[in-house]
Amino acid sequence: MKKITLFVALMIAIVSTASAQATLNETVVFDFANKNWGIPTMEENNYSNIKTAGEHTDGAYTIKIDPTANKGSYIYDSKGFLYIGKAGSKIVLPAFGFAVEKIEVVGHSSATSYPNVDMNVYVGKTAVSTACIGSTATSTFEIAAANQAAGNVYELVIGSNGGNYSSIMYITYIKVYPVENKLEAPTIDLAGGVYVGEQTVNVHSATTDIEGVTDVTYYYTTDGNEPTPEDEETDGAITITESCTLKVVVELTYGDKVYVSASSSAEYIITEEATYPKTTQEVKAGSYFLVADGKVSMPINGTTLMTKETAINGDNVTEAVYYALTIEEAENGYHIKDVNGNYIYNSMMTPHKLLSGTGAPTDVWTITIADDENSTAMIVCNEYALAFQNGVFCTVAVSEVANAVLPTLYGVEVTTGIDKVESQDKEVKGIYDLTGRKVEKITKSGIYVVDGKKRLVK
Repeated sequence: MKKITLFVALMIAIVSTASAQATLNETVVFDFANKNWGIPTMEENNYSNIKTAGEHTDGAYTIKIDPTANKGSYIYDSKGFLYIGKAGSKIVLPAFGFAVEKIEVVGHSSATSYPNVDMNVYVGKTAVSTACIGSTATSTFEIAAANQAAGNVYELVIGSNGGNYSSIMYITYIKVYPVENKLEAPTIDLAGGVYVGEQTVNVHSATTDIEGVTDVTYYYTTDGNEPTPEDEETDGAITITESCTLKVVVELTYGDKVYVSASSSAEYIITEEATYPKTTQEVKAGSYFLVADGKVSMPINGTTLMTKETAINGDNVTEAVYYALTIEEAENGYHIKDVNGNYIYNSMMTPHKLLSGTGAPTDVWTITIADDENSTAMIVCNEYALAFQNGVFCTVAVSEVANAVLPTLYGVEVTTGIDKVESQDKEVKGIYDLTGRKVEKITKSGIYVVDGKKRLVK
């Protein structure tokens, strides 16, 4: 099995915070067995206990020890434990960047036992576990599921079962256990979709950047099945040569455990080099695309036609309905409508811009095929031709056509023409406008669907 080892020395430069180090099921230990919190001993504090709240740090974490408004006290015992006494006294832990499953308080077995003293874990004023009894044993507080979220501030609070003078805890360690980690699925850098030719897909799991993670392997399948260690493996790069459903998981070692993530997936349609179906020499009314330099038009509210790269192979066009234009027969030419039914025309004031309107313009577009081999369309209105410049469809003066990219007319659901309604008095089964609303009678010009067929009424 091929493995990728992530050396700790490199990871230290990537992840340095204590919370990040605990992300993958690492237990955080507060060690009071050694004098590393700056808590004075009785001798150092002139043979008296500390009776005021104070903050202490071990260099990675900071805690607050609060002896309940001077009624209690605390001290570091030379035998190697934290002494804290009286009901209501508490230790406030820092917020953790992970969900907490349980907190373990390890007592000091050689200290004088107070068997009745109790302690519990609180978030604010709410107890989030069940109290444990005893001052020198090991107590495990299982955190309620609703209170395990990252960012909670947990307080270890002494109860009153032992009485006012016997509520004393002797603490050697406090251990905080994260919820068993569920690795996030790897990220896939190439979104699913239609692509032309071979593609390289890169996968990565942020968990592999955690200090201490070793033996990282990605497993993948291209048949839609869940990956296992018996499947193909990679160091992060996958070559896709044909249409498939890709699924990827990551397996890694952390400490003495091996973890496997959930899977990520993406579906790819791989086509040959894009080909554009040709229009006929006779331009007819119907639905079309404007295609230029491998990009198709995106008519949005009739404004300037923006573009988007789209793989076109045969009759298969991504998001065909969204890009459809309508060429409508008009006197001595055609009107062009965008996908929203607005007329597209060029402005006499700024002829290079394409504008739109709901009323049919007086000027019409004339359409001829300028290139038989590629079906390049010469679409002209008021001596300005539709062209593709600087990433958008616009118009240029006909005299400049030689330096412009002309679009290809790509026919979709091309009809044989939109005939006039023969007689408005003729009985028909149904008349609908282009929004799908049924109309009782045709009273104005426009395009209607009569008995299931499009018809133009002038």
